[in-house]
Amino acid sequence: MQLTEDRSTARTGLAARQPAHSAAAVDLFDTYQAWRSEPIAAFEAWVRRRDLSDRSRGIYINMWQRLVRWMEQRHPDIGSWSLTSLNAFLEGETLPNHHRTRYRLLIERVFNRLGELGHTAPNPAHALLKQTGSAPIADRATQFLSRADRSQLIAHCERCTDALLAQSGADAQRWVQWRDLALVALTLGAGLKVYDLQRISVSCIDVEEAVVRVRPKADFRAPLLPFAVAILREWLQVHNAQGFDPAILFPAARRKGAFSPRQPGKLRMHESSMFRRIRLVLSAAGIEAQVAPERTGHSAQANNPRIGRSTRICGQTLRNAYASTLFDAGLDDGEVMLRLGLQRHSSAQRLRASWSDFLASPADASRRAA
Repeated sequence: MQLTEDRSTARTGLAARQPAHSAAAVDLFDTYQAWRSEPIAAFEAWVRRRDLSDRSRGIYINMWQRLVRWMEQRHPDIGSWSLTSLNAFLEGETLPNHHRTRYRLLIERVFNRLGELGHTAPNPAHALLKQTGSAPIADRATQFLSRADRSQLIAHCERCTDALLAQSGADAQRWVQWRDLALVALTLGAGLKVYDLQRISVSCIDVEEAVVRVRPKADFRAPLLPFAVAILREWLQVHNAQGFDPAILFPAARRKGAFSPRQPGKLRMHESSMFRRIRLVLSAAGIEAQVAPERTGHSAQANNPRIGRSTRICGQTLRNAYASTLFDAGLDDGEVMLRLGLQRHSSAQRLRASWSDFLASPADASRRAA
């Protein structure tokens, strides 16, 4: 399963996702007691709010059901699960090694949530992960773009916008370039998640007010950065000129598995395609994956740059970069929480702390120097 430019005042004009079911249904199971009494139902309600594809969501639900049913015969109360019982499950079941790794990460995330709801015992998955040499989530750094990379990506998008506007004629694939720029505009320029991108429609974009209505029924609106407004204004015009379905803001260029330049736009882009197209724009801008430092021991990393973890920059990284733009613009945690659609002030506080850690890391210092 997977949360300012130096010229920020000039470019920073200053999302969450639509729940799969009602807030009342979510709240019903989002309690520690519900997890203890109905762990499968509570997990299903929780995982449906995560930013996952339907396929991944189904995989995790099946994994959790298998674990709970095994535990029911031994430790029916999730609050009593321990390192010993979890190791017994992982070693007793016939599981490939990569499935065991998935289970460790899944259990860690579940118990992190239980801790937020009142579970007081240590997270047993931390010890599971340390047995394999992995760091718990709390020790993994949140990935951002450096200020230099953020400026570089925005400048690249602006150059691409100018180049596309200067083109004449009706290139059959020109709309794909506008679409891909719009994907970056809404992640880096409004903080939307890929989950949101796949579900919003043309009517959600208001370029005059420079906002995106991410959850119209909840009246949640994400402000757009200026560079994003320019791209989205053009994308909406291209979208309309192509005759695409206004209910699908980001159409796929393929139909029924075969490329069809005469009839594109009949299906929504798949989440994996969105990730791939965003990475292509990043690569074209000259921005590649960095080594994100662990939160323990910056000094050790300075002596050994291999310490840390290599990560792929993705949509979540750009959402975090949008948040860093808000921090650099001087917004307080409450304002950041509203613009990102976060549910708790503590989430904004943790994100701000992660940005401060990132700025203090050797990786960001070397990027600034370059």
